[in-house]
Amino acid sequence: MNEITRWEAISAENINLVNQFIQTQSVPIRTFSNSLFISVMSGFENFLRSFLTGILKEIQNRNSVPESLIYKNLQLSGVALSYYYSPTSYQKHDYSRMAKNLNSCFNDDEQTILNEEIIFYLKSILELENVFSFLEHCGIRITWDNFSEKNEIKEFFDTTNPRETGKMLKGQLNDYLDMRNRIAHTGLSSSDMALNKVEEAILCLTYVAEFLTDFCVAEINK
Repeated sequence: MNEITRWEAISAENINLVNQFIQTQSVPIRTFSNSLFISVMSGFENFLRSFLTGILKEIQNRNSVPESLIYKNLQLSGVALSYYYSPTSYQKHDYSRMAKNLNSCFNDDEQTILNEEIIFYLKSILELENVFSFLEHCGIRITWDNFSEKNEIKEFFDTTNPRETGKMLKGQLNDYLDMRNRIAHTGLSSSDMALNKVEEAILCLTYVAEFLTDFCVAEINK
């Protein structure tokens, strides 16, 4: 770094920045592990949205949309359309197409077309009870106890009883969510998320994602 830096051509501010970088002796593990954990939780949230979007597409393609899901589609589409005059910077919707799709919900002579965008308006999707609730609108009933069907989850918590496994999984995911919120809202150095705990979180969330996918595919194909 010292040899390739054109010291005579950079500002005093940048000289100080380069000097600070050169003097760095070790990786700040605490900051790194907390940042990694935030990324892991973000990845899990993206999985949940993609997963539920896939469920919507599959149900729509089978042309057997439950009445409860039609009502939920209308409700959340209304929330999305309420942002027409003040759209968020991170969501770009085709509001005209969304409005046209809603007409199919009232016309028995044509296929019901669901708005996939509604998934972005599910509240607190990292709280899996909200995912369970939406899946119930899709005709899929799942509870915490069901997760004990996956051996890896039982082994992760060293349990055999379905109720105990579900209770421990729920508590663990709530802890992850609390940790994520604490770090995100108060700073990366506000919590001690050890690297081995991040690795455990990756493993746990992977098992949850695998089970959700397998369970819901099996339910849809019944």
